[in-house]
Order: sequence, then C-alpha cells, then structure tokens
Amino acid sequence: HVAWVDGEFFALLGVRPALGRLIGPEDDDLAATPVALIGDGYARRRFGLAREALGATVSFDDVTYEIVGVLPPGFSGPDPSAADVWLPVRIALPASRGPIWAFRSGFSLMPFVRLAPGVTAEAAGAAATAALRASRVDSPMADRVDTEATLLLGPLLLNRGPSADGQADLRLPLVVGGVALVVLLVAVANVTNLLMLRVAARRRELAVRNALGAGRWAVGRLLVIESVLLAALSGVAALAVAAAAGRVLRVNLLPRYNWAGGPVDAPLMAFTGVTVLLVGLAAALAPALYAARARGLDRLDGLRGARAGSPVRNGLIVVQAALSIVLLVGGGLFLRSFEAARRMDIGYAKENLLTVSLANGLRSLMNETPLDGTAVLTMEARVRSMPGVVEVAQATSTPWYDRRAIRLRVDGLDDIPFEEGPYVSFVTPGFFRVAGLAIPEGRGFAGSDRAGARKVAVVNTAFARQAWPGARAIGRCLFVGSDAADCSTVVGVVETPLERGLQADSIPQYYVPIAQGASDPATSGTALSQRALVVRTRGDPERMVRPVLLALAEVFPDLPRSNVQSLPAALAPHLRSWRIGTALFGAAALLALLLAAVGLYAVIAFGVRQRELEFGIRRALGARSWHLLRLVMARGVGLVAAGVAAGALGALWAGRFVAPLLFDGRSPRDPLAFAAAALVLLSVALAASFLPARRAALADPRQALQAE
Repeated sequence: HVAWVDGEFFALLGVRPALGRLIGPEDDDLAATPVALIGDGYARRRFGLAREALGATVSFDDVTYEIVGVLPPGFSGPDPSAADVWLPVRIALPASRGPIWAFRSGFSLMPFVRLAPGVTAEAAGAAATAALRASRVDSPMADRVDTEATLLLGPLLLNRGPSADGQADLRLPLVVGGVALVVLLVAVANVTNLLMLRVAARRRELAVRNALGAGRWAVGRLLVIESVLLAALSGVAALAVAAAAGRVLRVNLLPRYNWAGGPVDAPLMAFTGVTVLLVGLAAALAPALYAARARGLDRLDGLRGARAGSPVRNGLIVVQAALSIVLLVGGGLFLRSFEAARRMDIGYAKENLLTVSLANGLRSLMNETPLDGTAVLTMEARVRSMPGVVEVAQATSTPWYDRRAIRLRVDGLDDIPFEEGPYVSFVTPGFFRVAGLAIPEGRGFAGSDRAGARKVAVVNTAFARQAWPGARAIGRCLFVGSDAADCSTVVGVVETPLERGLQADSIPQYYVPIAQGASDPATSGTALSQRALVVRTRGDPERMVRPVLLALAEVFPDLPRSNVQSLPAALAPHLRSWRIGTALFGAAALLALLLAAVGLYAVIAFGVRQRELEFGIRRALGARSWHLLRLVMARGVGLVAAGVAAGALGALWAGRFVAPLLFDGRSPRDPLAFAAAALVLLSVALAASFLPARRAALADPRQALQAE
C-alpha cells in the first residue's frame, strides 16, 4: 500500500524518522534520484531488521526508488490505515497516471495546512476559497467547473475513524464505551447483591466479631477490603483477556489500522487500576453499611427471619433488569438494521457475483493500451469451465466500485443535465442477465448487436429520468465518444443499481455493446484498454476467489490479487458498522442476561431458604405445591417486570445516541425490538425463578413442624 506525498508533507506534520532521512523539497525535482520511505512494520516484514532496509530499492510503475528512511512505529499520517511505502508525488504520479493526470482525470489530492498563530480556521478558509475561485476562473475549462465553490477547513482528526463510511462511524467508539459502562453497572449491581446475600449469611459471624470488640466500622472495612480484592483479581483477569483477544478484535474490526503498540499498555493498566478501585468501593458500599448498622447478637440462633436489606436487594434486581433491557433493545435495533442492510436490493445479484478486472487500473485507462484479446478470451474460457460458475460476461467496468466516463452528446440537448457522470460501460450481450439487472423497458443486447450493425445503447433509469423527464427513452439518440458521428439508438432502460453505498443514489449510466465500441475509433481506446469479467456463481462467490486467482496468475501474471473480488466482499465495509453494533450489543446483552439471571436466582434462592419454615407450615395447612410455586415465581417475575418498565423508558431516552448509526434512518423506537427484549428478559426471569420455586413447592411440612 503506497502513499504519495510532496516534499513538505513530513515537515508540516513534524515527523522524525526512526532511521535515515525523510522525503524533502529537494526530492520533488523530476531530475532528482527517486527515493522512498517505508513504514516500520513493512521494514520488519520485508527485511527482518529495519536498518537492513536502508539503501535497498523498490520498483513501482517502471520507476526504481532507493529507500532512504524508515518511519517510526505507529505513524500513518492523516489516514489511520497503514501505508507501507511513501513516494514523492511529483515523480510517482506521472509514472502511474500518465501525462494527463493533472486535471479532471479522476484523481484527487488532499491538501493540508498549518494555521499561523492567531489565524482562525474561518479566516484561512476564506483566503483559500478566494485562491481556489481565482484559479478556476483562470482555468482553460472554466465553463466546466464551479467557479463559486467554497473551501472548508477542518481538524485533521475528523479524517480518522473506524472507517471512511461517514460521520456516523465516528460515534461508534462512544457507543462502545457506553455499552461497556452499562455492562459494568450491571456487574456492580450483581456483585453488590451477592455480597449483601453473603453478609446476610454471615450475620452470626459478623455479630460475634462485633461482640468481641471489632466494632461496626471495622467489620465494614473488612467487607470493603474483601470487595476491592475481588475486583483486583477480576482486573488482572480482564487484562489477560484483553491481551489475548485484543489482536483478534483489531484484525477483525480495523484490519488496516497502523497500531503503534500492543492492546495492553501503561495507560490501559492505569485506567484498569482506577476502575478496579472504584468498582470495589461501589460494590462494597451497601453491604458494608448494612453490616455496620446490624445489631449485635440479635440473631445468634441462625438465619431464619434475617430479612433486613430486602428492599435494597430487590432494587438491585430491578436495576439489573432495566440495564439489561437497554442492551437487549440496542442489540435488537442493530440486528434489524444489519438485516435490512444485508437484504437491501442494490440492483446487482450481490450474493452470487464475482468480478475479475483484467486491466492495470487507471494506468491502462490513461495510456489506452489495448489488452491482449486472446488472453482475455482465454481467461474467460478458463473461468467459465470452473465448477460452480453459472455464467460469465464481459464489461469495461466492474459493479459497485469501478466507473468510467467519456465524452457524450445527447441528441436534442444542448448540455448534459447531470450533476454527475454519466458513466459508460461496454458490455457483452449477457451482462444484464449475469449481473441480475432488470430491464423494465425495451430490451438488452443481443448477439446481433455486433460491429457493422445499427449502433444501440441501453441507459439506466436515472439517466432516462434526468435526460428526458416525463418522456420515453426508447428511440433516443446518443453520440458516444469525443469524435462520434453515428447515433447510438437507445433500445432499453435498465434499473439503476446502487454503486457507492447502501444509501439510495441516482447515478446516470449507459451501456454500449463491446463489439460496437471496439470497432468505433471514437470509443475503441476505452473499449480495448479496459476489460473485466463478471462471474455468476452457483453458491458463495468467495469459494471461487482462489481458483480464479490461480487462473489470473497464469494468464495475466502482472495483475495484483486485488483485481479479483466478490461483490459480498466489496459490500462488507459498508455493513461493518451494523455488524459491529449487532455483535457488540449482542455480546453485552448476553453477559448482562447471565448476570441478571445469577443475581435473581441468588436473591430468590436465599429468600426461599429464609422462608423454609413458612413454606412447610403452608404445606401443613393445606397449600398445594403449584400455589407455592406460583407464589415464589411471581416475586421474581414481578421484580423483572418492574425492571422491564424502567428499562424501556431508559432505552427510549438512550435511543437518540444510536439513531445516527441505524440503517436508512430506522427509528430507535422499533416496537418489535422492545417487545423481543421484554420477552427474552421475562423468559430468563421465569427460568431463574423456577428452581428456587420448585424447592419451595417441595417443602416438607413434617420437618417444618418438628423444627417449630
């Protein structure tokens, strides 16, 4: 992965090399020796030791660069994705893009500025806007660009985040922190409840300690020390889990982020230590106060009747249930968003498509070097014969992440009425069927649409709607190419697929038969220099990636492996936010459910143990087992029901924080998510209450009367 920079880039960012020197202004001279910088990780992977890289060479686009420096670990520049090699832009860019890269070539540069002392971003933006407008007015293509454009300056950190899919992704770390806090609160409530039960079970021991002179506050300090020690052991275990699982999470969530160190470092350990202390104190507060207020030897005869503290314990159960509902609702919202995004109709047959680009990216487009037609046909035949392949078509652009534009004139229109595009794709007759694109009007291409026949074209619905609003597109005339003299008649309208994301877009595009495009001098450069295979598979297209790569390595050995990609893989980054949210809330909700179930079971079981005598007497007086079962289970379900009501209100309030992360503006008040969350938690409450209730229902009246 290569980054191109000018000679002032590293000085502006204030970077110091780990070894060697940096790229400087002198390296921008076209007559200078081409030099390169490499990242620390790449240096270790390629050369073993970073210092062994100095003086070595790397080659890109027929230019050999000498490695003159190694960047410090963790440096990635303005983009968190890791770059392996850094090259001087004024040398590398013309070599890669050809002589016409500078203007309207589909290539963009990202400028950076450092504000002078006392200058605001608004003032600098106004000055930059004036310079931008002046340059566009003086441009030879001033009539084709926006001369009133405004340039905005923003902080560099806004360019960083989990992905580049939008500002909503920047909220994801905050949501992760919020979910972790909710789980921590559930755990604190659970441990507090268990510690209070333990104090109640130790009342005899604590009463003896008090009677022997320990004092109430000494007993309270003992409980605090025990709680903090328990939290400390948990913190050590948590750091071990974080160290083991951190790398897995990094690889799956942010695979190309340039990490400077391991998952566990000094700041994290310090944060964990502070959290351990706070959690230990918070969990011990209520048990310590209860023990400190207990009266001496009031109950040295056992546990019966030791019911003090029940309102606190019951309240903690309600709190756990309420927080669990918040997490369950969040998991339900993200799951429904993920499913909606995954099932969204993007136009293409996304579950069964594989694309194989046979051109060397923009370099082939700029130079318009014709591809070897025999090699293209050989590659198509190899892929078509593979087991699991249903059908193969050719195109000059690949679905979802590749578009081409050439000059177009529409008969009857003085100017093209499109804000973007239109883009063109030269395709074989079976393309629309293979890609899964529906043709609501007219027809697609047939074998008869070959060189020498009447020229035809197909436009998508966005093209037709914007070019001829309220009128039919069939029969209209397009002049394709800068020197086109013959009309291409529109014979069909195809649906508009989504091309850049899962949000609805209307990108105008038109299609021309490859045979006609290759034989026309006005379009032959693009039609012959760009070629891709669109492959329809019988099952998961990922299973076909490896055999297609092996064939590509034999027929086109110079092409990178990234030229073969399944459409689900291309879609995966756009689904990442909802997949992460679903996994995050799902795991947190399961943990919260487990903690709530343990806490509820402990409280109900302790209550049943305290009331064994009562239940035995009830049985002796004629109470039936199912009556006692219902009595105990009603208590557990009642506590959880109160938590469900409180948690639903909390989820309604918290929904505004996750609303920007939901797919396609879905409401955070989805009734199905709330109903499912309540049903799951009440089911857990029934299961957690059943075993203690069964014990109460089987109480022996004879033992109860003998004990009395």
